[in-house]
This record gives sequence, structure tokens and C-alpha cells, in this order.
Amino acid sequence: MTFSVLGDVNWLAVVVATVLYFALGGLWYTVLFAKPWMQAVGMEQTDDQRGSPVMYLVPLATCLVSTIAVAMLAYGTGTDTLGEGIVLGLVAVNGLAR
Repeated sequence: MTFSVLGDVNWLAVVVATVLYFALGGLWYTVLFAKPWMQAVGMEQTDDQRGSPVMYLVPLATCLVSTIAVAMLAYGTGTDTLGEGIVLGLVAVNGLAR
């Protein structure tokens, strides 16, 4: 597979998936599990402490890169149904966990 596949990728789907992936990560690390996560990594945050824009741009960029990679995998493997997409997602997540 070459990078010519990027011309065949559904870029609207990539952008939507990137935004949703980033939003899910934001919810995960702020609203849902902020305190347990910060305790687990040994961090303390005060009320006056604010993050720089880099703290948001780097995760957004990594979400974009991983979404493009999965889109390329989906195109390369011919994944075009919901069931095949679920299997591809499980395989991709399993590969990241190792």
C-alpha cells in the first residue's frame, strides 16, 4: 500500500472521527476520571494552574494521525461494513495495547 490511498480516503469522516476521538479523550481525562488519573500519575493541579495550547494541540495531532492510519487500514483491507469496522477497531486497539 502506498500513500496514494490518501486520495481515496473519506476526509469528512476522518475529520469527524478525529474530533470525536479527541472529545472522548478530553471527557475521559477531565470529567470522568480526572482525579484517579492524576493520583495514578502522581500529579496535583491547583485551581490557578492552566495548560498551554500545546497540551491540546499535540493530542489533537496524534488523534488525527491515528485516525488517518486506521482509515488507510480500512481502505487497504476493504473494510466497508459496520461489523468489519468493529473487527478492525478491535484489532487496531489490540495492536496498540501490546
